[in-house]
Amino acid sequence: MRQNIPVASELKPAELRAWRAFLDAQATLNCATDRRGTWAILTPAGNARLRRAQPLHLRGVRQHFARRLSAAQLDKLADALEPLAADARPADGAAAR
Repeated sequence: MRQNIPVASELKPAELRAWRAFLDAQATLNCATDRRGTWAILTPAGNARLRRAQPLHLRGVRQHFARRLSAAQLDKLADALEPLAADARPADGAAAR
């Protein structure tokens, strides 16, 4: 299964290459709707590596962010972010690098 994930847009070329290698990405794509954006197309090995990293990442998000908000604030945040999640896929016509 191929997975597309966004990669930080302000990385220097060498940093982008390092992330691409770390994530075992088979390609990176320019975002068709935002020139600052880059997508990484993961191989199965890269997808597995990303899944193994999720628990540590989620623990950090909970520790440094989510636990500081009330349930009502988290609900509002989820509502505000939901439209962004729908856009978190590369648009047709993204150019491979």
